[in-house]
Amino acid sequence: RSSRGGGGGGGVAAVMGAGNFDAPTEVLCQMFLKGRTVVYKPNPVNVAVHPVVRRVLAPLVERGYLSFVLGGADVGTALVRHPAVDEVVLTGSKDTYEKVVWGNTLEEQMANKQVNAPLVTKPVCAEP
Repeated sequence: RSSRGGGGGGGVAAVMGAGNFDAPTEVLCQMFLKGRTVVYKPNPVNVAVHPVVRRVLAPLVERGYLSFVLGGADVGTALVRHPAVDEVVLTGSKDTYEKVVWGNTLEEQMANKQVNAPLVTKPVCAEP
């Protein structure tokens, strides 16, 4: 389901939440400014506030505009590589970006960069 919003092209965005604070503003930006449905994976360190965030955003979940997935790096990897996801939004660190796009280890990242072979070829928006 494509969300309604101004100026967006629709599609599905995977938003990976930051660990410093669970304020899903990028979820709302993707939905209402870019017209996308969102799958949101909050950072595991914010598990305590997840029920509150989920309750606040429940109307969007009920209407099919927003889904949540919980878990660690394995869940995040599966999410960003899922074929239904059109764009990835990272709100975490540069280290997270490097791991998602280029590989888990420094050696893997360097090898993939050398041959320009990112693990994720769809658009990735990263916020420092």
